[in-house]
Amino acid sequence: MDFIQILHFWDEGDKRGWLVNGADALLHLLRASLRYSKRKFGSRFLFDLAKQVVQVVPGQAPSENAALQLLTDPSIRHMKLFVEKVEAYDQEVYDAEAGEPPRRVPIKETTYYRLQDRVEHLYSILEKLVDHKTDMERKCGVTVKKRLRRYLEGWDFRDVAADGDPFYLRVSTLQTIGNGWVDFARGIHAVTLFGRGFGELLQPRDLACSRWSSLPRNMFYLAARVADLQQIMVEDGDLRCKPRRLCKNVLWHMRQTTFQHCPCTKDGRGKHHDPVQALFPDNFMASLRKKTDVALEEGGAVIFGHNMSLHWYYPDVGDPVKGDPPAVTQNIPVITTTASGLESTSPQPSPPISGDSDSSATATTSGFLSTPGSGNTGPDLSVVSVTSEITTPGGSLVGSSEGGGSSGICVSGKRRLQDTLSSVGKRLKF
Repeated sequence: MDFIQILHFWDEGDKRGWLVNGADALLHLLRASLRYSKRKFGSRFLFDLAKQVVQVVPGQAPSENAALQLLTDPSIRHMKLFVEKVEAYDQEVYDAEAGEPPRRVPIKETTYYRLQDRVEHLYSILEKLVDHKTDMERKCGVTVKKRLRRYLEGWDFRDVAADGDPFYLRVSTLQTIGNGWVDFARGIHAVTLFGRGFGELLQPRDLACSRWSSLPRNMFYLAARVADLQQIMVEDGDLRCKPRRLCKNVLWHMRQTTFQHCPCTKDGRGKHHDPVQALFPDNFMASLRKKTDVALEEGGAVIFGHNMSLHWYYPDVGDPVKGDPPAVTQNIPVITTTASGLESTSPQPSPPISGDSDSSATATTSGFLSTPGSGNTGPDLSVVSVTSEITTPGGSLVGSSEGGGSSGICVSGKRRLQDTLSSVGKRLKF
């Protein structure tokens, strides 16, 4: 199975996101879908969600291919989820040597819906979402002159995990401070899945710095693992370019302090550094100073967004401009589309901003690693990063409502995926 390269998980409640490779994303969706099936089928669901397939090794760094190894393990893929079909019939048998007359024997054959069936079904949905996004972008390239960066399009994580049908395209509105990575996400054609309460999908090895012990909320940051970025540059960018080219028309401006420890960890009194990475278009190549490449930290990760000390930001269209973006507002307007197609606009309160935005108070970490979420009740990728198990923590699928979800995100018109998904022949039951 050729896994989809990159997906984008966006937490609409925390206003932060992660780039996740295809295998990790598929495993995350699998665990959520198993929990949904357990609630739906009850005692008829045969898979034990509490069972650990691989034991946790405390303190041991996760394998980058842990999710892929788990998803392709034959002993795991053949685990039974529930009975799909039972056939009962009579079969005529006889013993020629004994000379006995033929007799009819009742036979019952049971067909099970197995883990590999669920994996293949989820993968087929993701594949169709990627195809749909590619087709839409091609059409938009012909009919639309400008795409505003503030509008982040995607799909509901819960709909995919719970096999919701039809699928509706959803749109989240970013604030200006979050525009810096949008061109990059669009450039690699990353499909966005919206949800709430994803937890700490990426977390630093060293938690000594209070500010950067987790990806800050409400700052519209995007985190990504270095290993995934390297693969993106191999396929769509240029690792040898100075500065590195992440993908077409996107340059990665790295600072020498990217993977250094935060000064505050030395004596507890030092100021924070800013680890946030800035991206620029190709036409800024001449303006960016040529300097020694920063070695990419093995097993590390980085954060993309607005760097408070650079004083450049992206407007909705066009190149970055000098200056600071408007401050993050507490009331974010959300457009909702009703079943009748009528739109209404209302301000939705957002949680308090985590930490101050003082340009002198910035931070770096010594690299990020995927680790289990700490006490969160929403979905997490702990299975991907540390244990390679298929257990799901307690709590909702993607939020506090039934199965979670991305309530508050604009539901875009009536763009349905029924036609797009029609090529998936037999609908596998969830």
